[in-house]
Amino acid sequence: MNGRFWRGGWASAGNSFLAANAILLLCSGCGNKTEPPAVVSVKGNVVCQGKAVPGVLIKFWPRQQDPQTKPIETVSGPKGEFSLSCPKGSYKVTIANVPVSAAGPGLAEGGGGEEPHCMPAVVVPIEYSDRVESPLTVEVPEGGMDRLKVTVNK
Repeated sequence: MNGRFWRGGWASAGNSFLAANAILLLCSGCGNKTEPPAVVSVKGNVVCQGKAVPGVLIKFWPRQQDPQTKPIETVSGPKGEFSLSCPKGSYKVTIANVPVSAAGPGLAEGGGGEEPHCMPAVVVPIEYSDRVESPLTVEVPEGGMDRLKVTVNK
């Protein structure tokens, strides 16, 4: 073997082999990406003792996920209505009052004024805001839900 063959032949062949293997390794994960689960629409109302619960934070916590998983969340409107999109599956649901302003949907009648935060129309019991203590669960089917009624008891 002379030096020129070694530098031009074996070294080039070795570099080509390494480059080809590197490309194969990089591309091997290209087709294995998992698609995110399809999301469906969930629409409903939050009620307490037959009355709409406006201006509360609603969170859907996936039940079979890592505890670090973030929830899907929304805020109920003036008539307690809410809408969100999530994958089908089982969820723990939490409901919590959020600070409301005089212009917010959750303001109690007769309230208002110049105060930045006012009393909510319905005070949700604290256990409903805890992911572990909340008694609320929902099973979201493949087709979603149009009339989910979330009931908060005092």
